[in-house]
Formats: sequence, structure tokens, C-alpha cells
Amino acid sequence: PVDLVGHSRGGRLALHVAARAPHAVRRLALYQPGGAYDATFLPPAPPPPAPASSDTPLARIAAGDVETGLRMFLDGVAGAGAWDKADDLLKTILRANARTLIAMSRDASEPMTRAMAQSIRAPTLLIGGEGIPAGFVKVLDALESCLPDARRARIDSNSHFANLETPAVFNDALEAFLSGAPASRQNSSIA
Repeated sequence: PVDLVGHSRGGRLALHVAARAPHAVRRLALYQPGGAYDATFLPPAPPPPAPASSDTPLARIAAGDVETGLRMFLDGVAGAGAWDKADDLLKTILRANARTLIAMSRDASEPMTRAMAQSIRAPTLLIGGEGIPAGFVKVLDALESCLPDARRARIDSNSHFANLETPAVFNDALEAFLSGAPASRQNSSIA
């Protein structure tokens, strides 16, 4: 068994691994897990408005205008101005992986259900706090309500990438969980 840590899309994958192969996951840590969730897990949100034109982040990236496409994408996920606030490391990572966004948009894999989440037996740390995009807060709240052994570590950040922007804070929360520190330390707010 392994300790499995997942962020965003990786959080979705980690959830599916923990649900489908519970014997393989000793502990699970999820930082703003993304992905698709069915109505049993999360009440459906109204669909996002259709783009006013075909000028979308993915269209820009596919056409080779990676910089503009990533700016549009990050500002859409993390709020207006997120690209301008992002440090060079994050921009470098996003540029190197830009084309994976196109493949991710075509993913039609099974959504996470409440029953699948409830079947996860691994102790789970849910990481996220004030300032993160509302959709991720809803997912963390839903996971906390249905995972049998979940706890929260609150890292306040206006970003989906606090793990890169404040790695010491993020790593402290993760280390406390993985080392088995008392729950009171793990549930504390980390700013």
C-alpha cells in the first residue's frame, strides 16, 4: 500500500484509485481535487455559459497560441488576473503541459459517485481553504461529508497552486498527516 497524494486532476485520479483498489492505498491526501462528480455526490451546478465565440483557451492552445490560451485558462480557473500573478515556475509547468488540457477536455471517464467515495477506507486529508475557487470548496465539503475517515487542512490561498506558491506551508500540512500527527494539528488553519 502507498500514501497517495493528488492535486486537481491528479486528485480525481487518486480518488478513483482509492475507490477501485482500496487495498493499494494506505493514506490519501487531496488538494483541490477536480474532475467529474455525479448528482449523488454533488448537486449539479448550472452549466457554464457557452463561449460567445470559438475563441476558447483550448482553441488558442490547439492553434499554437499557447501563451494566450493558458492566460485564458488560468484566469478562468483561478480568477481574473491569475496568469499575471503566477510565478515563473507555475508558468513554466503550465507551458510544458499545455497540450494535455486538450486531451483532458475529451475525457469521458466515469464520474465519482457518493457510493464510490463512501467506499474509500483510507484516512484522507482534504487540503484547501479560503480564497480557492468555489467549485473546489464544494467538492472538499462533499468529500468531507461522505468519506468515513476525512480531515481538513486549511491553507488559505487565492490560488489553485498554493502547493507551488507556498510549498513549505503545503508540505508541513502534508507531512503532519503522513507522519500521523494528532488530528488537532491537522485540522488547524494554516495561513
